[in-house]
Amino acid sequence: MKYEQKICGIAGKHVPGMTHVYGLKAECYIALGNKLLSNKCLKKLNKFNKTGKLSEFIGELEEKISLMEDKIAEQKLKRVPQKCSFFKCDNMETHLGEFQCCERCRLAIYCSKKCQKRHWRNGHKKACGKY
Repeated sequence: MKYEQKICGIAGKHVPGMTHVYGLKAECYIALGNKLLSNKCLKKLNKFNKTGKLSEFIGELEEKISLMEDKIAEQKLKRVPQKCSFFKCDNMETHLGEFQCCERCRLAIYCSKKCQKRHWRNGHKKACGKY
């Protein structure tokens, strides 16, 4: 059973303190730039807004969230240029996305078909099936 369900079960169906908790959590996630988790807190906060007293506060949070950029999504897109996965090749990407990846496992990247074939014959065939 989730923590908030336990509290609601003990103290009754509506716990005024929980609205403050979700409000604060949403504010913290907004400050951290985590749009996904701030939206989750906002949804939980909406569940406690049966009387409509929190509508103004929820509106302010929604506005702040809508203005946010999703920093986590940006961080996932960042990567560095990589070396060809064939162990005898020392080629590096000059720009991101230049090399092609193995279609099967999507982990190995290659500068050319030649390197891909050589690596396949020299061990990647066995390793690729494990992923």
